[in-house]
Amino acid sequence: MRHSPPPPPPALRTPRSSLQTQDNHRASGTDTKATKSKWLQRVAQSRCAQPDVTCRGAYSMGVRQAVWRQRLYEEPDMRIVSAGVPDYLDAVPNSKFCLHTEGNGWGARVVDYMAMECLPLMLNDRMLFPYENVLPWKEFSLHLEKSQIPILASTLRNISESKQQRMRMALRLYKRGFIWWRPEGLAYEFTLAALGQRVEALGLQ
Repeated sequence: MRHSPPPPPPALRTPRSSLQTQDNHRASGTDTKATKSKWLQRVAQSRCAQPDVTCRGAYSMGVRQAVWRQRLYEEPDMRIVSAGVPDYLDAVPNSKFCLHTEGNGWGARVVDYMAMECLPLMLNDRMLFPYENVLPWKEFSLHLEKSQIPILASTLRNISESKQQRMRMALRLYKRGFIWWRPEGLAYEFTLAALGQRVEALGLQ
């Protein structure tokens, strides 16, 4: 018997506008020219910041460094910063895609993105996702490898509005699986469904 989380009804939200990422909180959500130059010089000297190099032992496996090395912060429709976004709670639900990379471990950003209905942009190699055995992640998120960072901007711009709408509709079906508080949250039920699938797969019934 297959265990599947019950899909909640969709909800309407406002359109998104740009790519966002956030880290530590700070007073300003922008980087000065000097800060950008400092970080660019630092990543330019790092082998792990090269998109075609895999660095399993480095922070974020070199993905964040490679994003900065690509100068994606210069793209007019993207917001890439070195630290945090003070208007995070407003920026995320008003964005089309929200960047998620590995840090020192599994972060809570993807939970934020699902709850606030921003399409997750998963930029990592061999990343494992919550509920991946019961949820169709590719229907509501975009997965790119580190080697694809040079084409990240063009890839996002080539995703049609109609496809983005379909992805958002799918996201709304499953977002409650990432929320714990009641009555909206169904994270407990989704967790049981994922565990039930694994028990069945292991033949432990």
